[in-house]
Amino acid sequence: MERMSSHEYAARLRAEASYLEAKPAFDMPSYTGLAKESYWYMGDKEGFIRAVRTLGAGQKSIGPEYVEFHPADAPVAIRIERQHVCRLVKPAEYDCEPFLAPEEEAVMDAAVAGETRDTSQDVPF
Repeated sequence: MERMSSHEYAARLRAEASYLEAKPAFDMPSYTGLAKESYWYMGDKEGFIRAVRTLGAGQKSIGPEYVEFHPADAPVAIRIERQHVCRLVKPAEYDCEPFLAPEEEAVMDAAVAGETRDTSQDVPF
């Protein structure tokens, strides 16, 4: 992965903006203007932590896959895979809705019990 500093990235954005402003205006796809902020994906823990410290105050959010940091005064956010900055303390615990009605569940349980019973003592007919 190619690396650059935040200042190099800012210069790149200015060059892109200058290029676009030098051309006649045209419509952009709607998805480009919907985001309130840009996301920067960080691939390493040290780089992520260094960026968080540099950007200052903000809000951290932890999702199922990523940890994100949203600086209070910037239209950017940085994210990293959760496994790089968090450790699993205990396995996930799930509470699932039943898939079957109680009657269907009983039929399935009986079928499973019939398949798993010990048949080694059965007398052949």
